[in-house]
This record gives sequence, structure tokens and C-alpha cells, in this order.
Amino acid sequence: MAKEKLSKDTWLAAGFQSLADSGPTSVQINLLSQKLGATKGSFYWHFKDISEYKSAMLELWRTKVASDVIDNINAQQTLEQQLDALFADATRPAPEEYGGKKIEPAMRAWALSDQDVGKALADLDTLRLLFLKSLLDGWGLDGKVLSELIYGAYIGLDDLQSKGRTNSSGALTALKQMILAATETK
Repeated sequence: MAKEKLSKDTWLAAGFQSLADSGPTSVQINLLSQKLGATKGSFYWHFKDISEYKSAMLELWRTKVASDVIDNINAQQTLEQQLDALFADATRPAPEEYGGKKIEPAMRAWALSDQDVGKALADLDTLRLLFLKSLLDGWGLDGKVLSELIYGAYIGLDDLQSKGRTNSSGALTALKQMILAATETK
């Protein structure tokens, strides 16, 4: 009986799961092959090498945590709807097969030891901050200060939530109410 051919998405999901569960050193061809019960040949069917694989992981991560989120927020009509969409996306963990609630902190940890991941994370942070600034400026708020406050809160709350120490939705709801109150005083 022939084994089922593993898809590119299955390999990528395995990388995210390994990263979230065991850290950056677990993102290796041998370890991923063992985890999936597959041969290294199956890996090489989809990826030229580990560098191409990591690039594919980073591109998928950027799409899911930035591009898709920004498109969703931009589709909303009011500041309150945009903040609701932003904070809903911020508190919704990745699917478990892609690392779940631990993946964002795991990606940040990986960035400390891998220059390519560090650059991708820095680019993502810049993109998110510029988007937030533009969004808030558009509503007549101090986008620079508020974007840094919101993003800093998101990173810290996400890290705490990944460790089971808090549910960030309550804190982000309070932050949303403060932002909306600030727009009413303008």
C-alpha cells in the first residue's frame, strides 16, 4: 500500500507546529520528516532546501497575519467596526495546525536567532505600525503614539495569552473604548 503524498501545506503546517511547540531548532528537515513519518524526498518534492522552506513559512505567515488582516479591517466602514475587526483578529489564535496561540511569540523568538526571520519580522512590524498609524490618523487621532501603544499592547498581551496568563480580549476591549472616547472629545 502506497503512502499518501504530503502536500506543501502539510509540510508548512508541520514547521509552524514544531516551531510553536519546540522552538526554532526544531525547524529542520530531518526532524520534520520524522514528525510527519515521511522521507526527506517528500520534503524535497516541494522545497529546494531548508532556506526555501523557511521563506515559504515566512510568506505564508505574513499573508495570514498582515495582508489578510489589513484587507479585513479596510472593508469596515466606521472606526468602531475597524477596531472590532482589528482586535478580533488580534485575539484570534492561528489554527492549531499552524501553531495556535503560541506561533506569534515563537516567531519572535525565532527572529532572535535567524537573520532572515528577524528581517521578515522587522518588515512585518513596520507594515503593521504604518497601517495602524494611517488608520488612526484617518480618524483624526494621534496615529504615531496610538499605533505604538496598540501594537505594544498586542505583542505583550499575545505573549501572556500564549502562556495562558491572560485573555487579551478584555484588555483590548478596554483599549478600544479609550480610543473611541478620545474621538468623541475631538
